[in-house]
Amino acid sequence: AVERADKFHGGGNTNLGISILLIPLCAAAGSIMSRDNKIEIERLKDEAGKIIIETTYKDTYELFRAINIANAGGLRVVEEYDVRDKNSINDIIRNNISFYDIMGITERDTVAAEISNNYKITFETGYNGLMEEYTSTKDINLAILKTFFMILSEYPDSLIVKKTSRKVGEEISNMAKEILKMGLKKEAIDELDDYLRSRGNLYNPGTTADITAASIFVCLLGGLKL
Repeated sequence: AVERADKFHGGGNTNLGISILLIPLCAAAGSIMSRDNKIEIERLKDEAGKIIIETTYKDTYELFRAINIANAGGLRVVEEYDVRDKNSINDIIRNNISFYDIMGITERDTVAAEISNNYKITFETGYNGLMEEYTSTKDINLAILKTFFMILSEYPDSLIVKKTSRKVGEEISNMAKEILKMGLKKEAIDELDDYLRSRGNLYNPGTTADITAASIFVCLLGGLKL
């Protein structure tokens, strides 16, 4: 998936986090649909968790390959299993470090934390928030927008934190909280958008976007009709 994304556009790493989140969900949905014709949300969550726990070092190898293909930014140097260290692959194979294991090791990244914590934000904040808002308003754009801000307000974006600091991430989360309190006024959203763009790519809430995408996907798998 990452190779195809890299082939068809030159915008750099825009889909890696989404791919990491969606692949186990796709596998879980396929497993359920091979036996039934309906996907229940709790069952999807349980099946995804089971698939993730049963991963092996081979899945970690493919993950590292995908990260290097995508040339992911904001990566810190780490002592153990550094994705940029060629020797890490040998260590992963020797120690049988599974996809689940490596996600637990890198939990400071919110996408990794989602995998190791079985999609806590995706299902609890994302899915529930999006479904509630869409059921109330029948406006999918508004529902997605509110879901994005709900996630950002509760969880400082780890991509921003990695590129800047925890303090900056929390400041931006507080801005998102204020926008929610104001009722998602366009002027306030535009002002935040201008502020984020003014710092180049440093203030890009890409992790929040990844989890929002996973939340939308879960809603669709669960039968959301647009």
